[in-house]
This record gives sequence, structure tokens and C-alpha cells, in this order.
Amino acid sequence: MRTKRLLLWALASPLWLTPIIRADLQPIQPQHLSEHRLAAGPAAAVLPRGAILHAQFNGLLPVIEGLEGILKAAAPLQALPPDARNLLESPNPLLLLAGLQTIGAPLDETQIAQNFGLAARQPATVSLYLGDPRRMFIVTLPVAHSEALAGLLTGVLKPREVERVDLGQGAAVRIVPTAVPLSELYLVFAPDRAYLCGDRALTLSLFALPPAERLNADGFVARALSESTQQHVAVVCDPRMIKPIAVQLAQFQPLGMMLLQQKRKEFLDNLPPAARQQLEQQFRAQFGVENLEQFADYLEVLVNVTSRQLLDYVTNQLLAFEGLCFTARLDARFPELGLRIYSQQYQPDTAPRPIPRDELAEALRWIGSDSPRLTVSGRQPPHPCQPRG
Repeated sequence: MRTKRLLLWALASPLWLTPIIRADLQPIQPQHLSEHRLAAGPAAAVLPRGAILHAQFNGLLPVIEGLEGILKAAAPLQALPPDARNLLESPNPLLLLAGLQTIGAPLDETQIAQNFGLAARQPATVSLYLGDPRRMFIVTLPVAHSEALAGLLTGVLKPREVERVDLGQGAAVRIVPTAVPLSELYLVFAPDRAYLCGDRALTLSLFALPPAERLNADGFVARALSESTQQHVAVVCDPRMIKPIAVQLAQFQPLGMMLLQQKRKEFLDNLPPAARQQLEQQFRAQFGVENLEQFADYLEVLVNVTSRQLLDYVTNQLLAFEGLCFTARLDARFPELGLRIYSQQYQPDTAPRPIPRDELAEALRWIGSDSPRLTVSGRQPPHPCQPRG
């Protein structure tokens, strides 16, 4: 029995969802969460664009169920104590632990909605913006019942101050938490989603920005998220902050050449005459140069041209680079981790396409099996001006 209690506490204690409210704390009241005047809709349609990192969890329950499947498939059941084995053999061990720790009963979608106010199968997101990560963030939570979610946030944040503030076109709740190391937090409620912002300016942007400045208006982010709808977790990294650095790279090449010329002069001036004569004889025989000065001129030209070409290539690649998308599919039988790299230079409409398997099989019938080796690389898409057959 003691082993079971320790196991339940160790696994479920991070999910401390039952609020213990002290007398000196101010709870978040349901009236704080009304008339914020923020429209409903997907988080990407409300969040400001420019997030350097945007993580989307496609449902709390699907993520937990996926983790449960992986845990049950990987755990050595026969080597575990009976209590732990019985727990893992239950249909939803993580939900069971969390439910016993909080409400005294197993959790399901209905219980999560009623007790914690979360729509457990709707996406939740975390977005980080350029600046202090303790302030420049927005967390969104899907709302099922606002009153239950207010109680959950009260228990998690343990606010010392709670006040409603007007923000031009909308309103928010300013919270001074004691349970997390944040100076203040702004809570904005939409009919279907709660937005937790660490910065007042980010909170203002939820109301004031035009549609063209929203996250879903960013072509790269919108494309990456649309291609990750079947994944449990998608993390999009936007490299826009390195673009100005790429533009400035060309300024370092002349400085490098000046340093090279200085070091060349110092080396030749300090080289002993006997060693210089021996090197010149060797280079004259091997490379056909007259002296070390001519050999150094050739090297300098080679370094200059190569560095310029390499710098142009790196600059072009950095400017064309759109970003990265990490994905995870939490499947018990075939878990998947993915990485996609996006660049303007490689677009699906212009990139070589794979040859369909049926066409390849038909071609192999005509080619026969006499050739010891065949290479299939794909096919070039038709030219935009060429009619499609």
C-alpha cells in the first residue's frame, strides 16, 4: 500500500490541479472573464505574427493518450511491482493517476471539462516572441467552462492581485501571481479560448492588429501548421531574427582580406633568408612561380574569390530560409518524430516529383532484368508555360 501511495504521489504531483486558496489571495471571479471583446476562432487567427517559436498541442487528451500508449508498450510489466503493473494495465493510467490526485475518480473528457474548464480535445498553443522570455510569451488554452477554468487558474497561479483593465478595443484581467516567477500576467477570454500573456503590449496586439498581421497570415507558419494537423505536437521555429545578420555578412569579407594581407606581410618580412630561398626553390619546381610574393598573390586571389562565392551562397541560403518545423506523433506502435526544413528555393510546385509506383513497375516490365543496377531519381515538373497533358 505504501508503494502504491508513493507511486501515485510521484507521478501525479506535477498535476497539482486542486486549488488551496489562502486568505490573503484573491481568486479569479467569473465576472472577471466576461466582455473582453475578443473574437472566437483558431489561435493562429488571433495571435500576432512574428513568433520566433510556436508550439501547438493538438488536444490535451490525444497527447496524454499517446503518451499512455507509449508508456504501456515500453514498460517491462513482468518486472514491475504488482501495484504498478495493475496501474499500467488500466485503460488510461495517467488519467487515472491525475483523477485520483485531484477529484478522487478517473478523468475523462467530460470530467476535465466540468472540473477544470478545458476542452480536452481542442488545440493548446505556446508562442514565444523576440525579447525577454519571462514576458514575451502567449499561452492559449481551449475553454469548455469558464467558471471551472477560473478556479483552475486561481489554484495554479495563486494571485495576490486581480483587476480588470481596459485595453483600448478590448479588456483583460491583470494578475499578479505568487506561484510562478512572473511580475504580472494578462488573461484575455474569448468565447472558446483563454489567452495568457506575459506582456501588456502583446495583450494589446490581440485586439488592435489587422488580419494581415496575425499569425495565420504568415505563409510559412500557416503552411507548416496545415501540414501538421495529423501530428500530436508541432513546433514551428521562425528564423526571421537572423535575416538582418545575413544581410550584414558581406561587410566582413573585406575586413578578413585586410587581415589576411597584414598577416601575409608580417610572415614574409619575418621569414629568414635561407628558409625563404629554400621555399622559393621548392615552389618554383612544383608550381612554376618565380618567388614567394607571386605564390602569395595567387593564394590571396584564390581566398578572395572562394570567400566571396561561399559568402554569396551562405547569404542566399539564409535569406531564402523560412524556418523549421518539428513534429511528433505519439503512436504506441509506430511513434514518429519529424523535421521539415522550409526554404523559398525549394518549393513543391517546382521541385522534382517522385515517380509514381505504378508507372515505375510498368517501366521495369519494359526494361527487363538484364541491367545489374537501376537508378530512379524522379521527374521534372512541367514548365509553367507548357500545357499539361
